[in-house]
Amino acid sequence: MFGWLFKNRAPPGDIRTGVEPYDWQPNRLVVPTYALCKRDELEWAEFLTRAKNPAGFQMLKAFDPLRGEPSTAELDPDIHYWSRVGNELWFLADRDWFGFPDPQQYALLVWNRAKKRLTQLGNFGRLPDTWTLPDASN
Repeated sequence: MFGWLFKNRAPPGDIRTGVEPYDWQPNRLVVPTYALCKRDELEWAEFLTRAKNPAGFQMLKAFDPLRGEPSTAELDPDIHYWSRVGNELWFLADRDWFGFPDPQQYALLVWNRAKKRLTQLGNFGRLPDTWTLPDASN
């Protein structure tokens, strides 16, 4: 499944270079000898599906959870943005410390109301063009 991603790139398993076009990495402990597995491919496919959807993120301080949604106190301190897309609630983590050996700068966490579950869909270094963040001066 990932063969087309690695043309003219490092061989699979060299996860430090990331998966283009977002420098995506799976949501598990990544070491230089790590090779992508089926679970990672599914996570990547889920991330790509969402990367195509437009999302206008807002600052987390403006988040007012609906019944059954997680409160800001329950979320990781690296989460700074949120957006509602379809029946999902998206949270975007923007880390202060990132880059090898640490995870990439961003992480997408999705709250699915139907499943009542928060799922992280990998780490990535570049935001999709369809996503917008609020102005830093706000």
